[in-house]
Amino acid sequence: MMRVVGTDALNEDSVARYLCSQAKAIEARTNFCPSCATRLKPWEPMIFKDGMEVGRQWTEHRWCPGCHNVVFNMLIAYMNVPDRFRA
Repeated sequence: MMRVVGTDALNEDSVARYLCSQAKAIEARTNFCPSCATRLKPWEPMIFKDGMEVGRQWTEHRWCPGCHNVVFNMLIAYMNVPDRFRA
């Protein structure tokens, strides 16, 4: 585990980074939402400027159009990772 997070000592942040790496690996292999079984789509949140949509931001994460959950955030919530590590 310490090799994955790149540290010599275990602390809350290193364990959280390890769990986040596990959540990314699970998310990459998931095609359907773990909550509602809807087919997942790439998560590309909108970028707004002065109240107008000016584009979309590419992310490596996926979201469910059925229940509107970002799978990475759902997985780290299941693992009780602090909110500051959310996508």
